Amino acid sequence: MNTVGWFVLTVLIVTAVYFAIFPNAFMKENMKGTVNFFSTFGQSMSAKERFKPEPGEVLSKSFAETEPYFRVVLVSSSFEEREGVQGLVLKGYVENASPKHSRSGRVPQVQATAVDRAGRAVDSWLFSAPAKILRWGRKTQFEEFRTPAPVNAVEVKLAIYEETKPA
Repeated sequence: MNTVGWFVLTVLIVTAVYFAIFPNAFMKENMKGTVNFFSTFGQSMSAKERFKPEPGEVLSKSFAETEPYFRVVLVSSSFEEREGVQGLVLKGYVENASPKHSRSGRVPQVQATAVDRAGRAVDSWLFSAPAKILRWGRKTQFEEFRTPAPVNAVEVKLAIYEETKPA
């Protein structure tokens, strides 16, 4: 940089420091052109009331506060024998189906319910998908082997297990 450049830079730095430190009231009184600048600048710094909700107003949650939405899909179910043990095999995936650009979330447990022809639950259990955290739009495959195989089961229903926290 040449000498003129250093001089201009020094003047800008000194001016910025001067305006940041110099008393606001003195500037408004002696430099009338700065009144609009300081009233607007000062107002934007101190007007916290502008961002407060009206009494009774319900605020929507931001993307960072919304809970991720997960869904579970059963791809196939069958009875198989593995190492001499008869069991029920469930294959499917858990997906973070939250809106685009939502936050990642902890993958919840899956609740499986085996029902008989009458629609009564003959067995119910929880299992976890292999992934612990999923970003939006991502899936994690699972294969669950339930032993002993539920007797008289003709259908399996899967749901995301919603933990209930005591009040």
